Amino acid sequence: MKNKLIIATGLLLFTHVALAENEAHFDNRTGALIIPKVLIGSDYYNVNMKYKGEALDFEVTSYAKIKPKAPIETVDIQLLESFPVQVNVIAKGYFSNGCGRIDDIHSEKLNDIFTIIITTKSEGETCTQALVPFEQVIPLDVVGLKAGVYGVIVNNIKETFELAIDN
Repeated sequence: MKNKLIIATGLLLFTHVALAENEAHFDNRTGALIIPKVLIGSDYYNVNMKYKGEALDFEVTSYAKIKPKAPIETVDIQLLESFPVQVNVIAKGYFSNGCGRIDDIHSEKLNDIFTIIITTKSEGETCTQALVPFEQVIPLDVVGLKAGVYGVIVNNIKETFELAIDN
C-alpha cells in the first residue's frame, strides 16, 4: 500500500511531464491510463491507472519498475576454433559509479538476428563517483545454424558474424 501511495504522489507531481515526454495513452473505452517511464525518486516505472469517473480521479491498478539497460560502449564477436563453432559476444561498457552491477541478461534469436538485453542494478549505499569498466561474455547458441551472416544486437549496438560452413 505504501508503494502505491508513493507512486500516486509521484504521478501527481510528474504526470504533466510524463504525458508530454513519454507518450502516455488514455483509452476512453476502458478508462485505462498508461504512463510509461515515470521517474519517482531515482527509479523509473511503467504505471497503469484506471479512471474512476470524476475529474482527476484515477486509481493505480499496476506498476512495474523499469530495469535500466547497461551502458554498452562496444560489442565484439569471438568465433572459437572448434567444431561445432562456438560464438561469444563480448560486451564492454562503464558503470557510472562503483555501485553498478549487471542485473540480468536476456538473449533471444529471431530468424538470423540475436537480440541481447543487458540490464543493471545498483548495490550498496556508498558509491565511488568514478566510471567503472565492465566486460560481459555472452555465449550464443549457434549449434545447428546454417552457413551465413548473422546479426547481433546488444542494447541497440549492432554487429554481425559469419559462419563459413553449416554448424
